[in-house]
Amino acid sequence: MTELVIPSKNTLTELSNSMYSDHEKYDDALWAYHDAFYPIRKLYLRRLSSLLRILPDSRRLRIVEIGSGSGILMTSLKTLSDFVIGTDLHRELGVLRRIMKRQGVDLDLVRCDARHLPFANESVDMFVGASVMEHLPKEDLRTAVHEIHQALRFEGHLALGYPIENFLVRFFFNRIGFDFRRHHPSRGEDIRKSVRDIFGKLRKVERLCILPRLLAFYEVMLANKE
Repeated sequence: MTELVIPSKNTLTELSNSMYSDHEKYDDALWAYHDAFYPIRKLYLRRLSSLLRILPDSRRLRIVEIGSGSGILMTSLKTLSDFVIGTDLHRELGVLRRIMKRQGVDLDLVRCDARHLPFANESVDMFVGASVMEHLPKEDLRTAVHEIHQALRFEGHLALGYPIENFLVRFFFNRIGFDFRRHHPSRGEDIRKSVRDIFGKLRKVERLCILPRLLAFYEVMLANKE
C-alpha cells in the first residue's frame, strides 16, 4: 500500500500565507489536515488513504494527478513513482513548487484544464484525481474522461475519489459554510456513469462509510483502459 504523507502544518501555513489567487484552497487544506477536530481530520485522511490503497504498486508508472491543488496527494504519489506530474488551473503553481521544494518535495506541475489535457495519446500509465471531477459541470464529464482515456496507454489506470451526497454530508458542508451543490455540480453517479461509458466497465468501486454500513460519504473507483 502506498504511504500517505501529509505536508507539515508549517508548510501548509506558508502556502496559505503565500497564495493570492487561490488562498481559500490552502486555508481549507490547513484546516482539514491539521486544525480540525480529530474525527474530521480522520475522515479527510481516510478518503486519501482509501484512494491510495486501490492504486497499483509500481515505480515505473508515469502518473498524472488531475487537480493537484495544494500538492497533498502528490506528496504521497511521489513515494509510489519517480515520475509524477500534477495539473491544476490556479495561477500560482510556481509558488507551490518553490515552497514544497524547500520541504524536500520536488513537484512537477502543469497548468491546464481537465477537459483539455496537454498529453500525447497513450503517454500516461495512470491518472489519479481526488475530489476534483465533481467540480466539473455534468455535461463536461464525458469530455474530461475521454481526454484521460486517450492519454492513457493500453491497460493504463484511472483512479478517482469523490464525495457521495446525502443529508449528513450536506449538513456538514453547510456547517462549515460550503455550498455543496453549487460547488459540486456533478454527483457521484454522474462521475461513475461517465467513466463506465468511456472505459466500458469499472474494475473496483469502494464506498467509505462514517460508521459500518451507515451513510457513505465518499467513493473511490479504479478503471482500466482495455
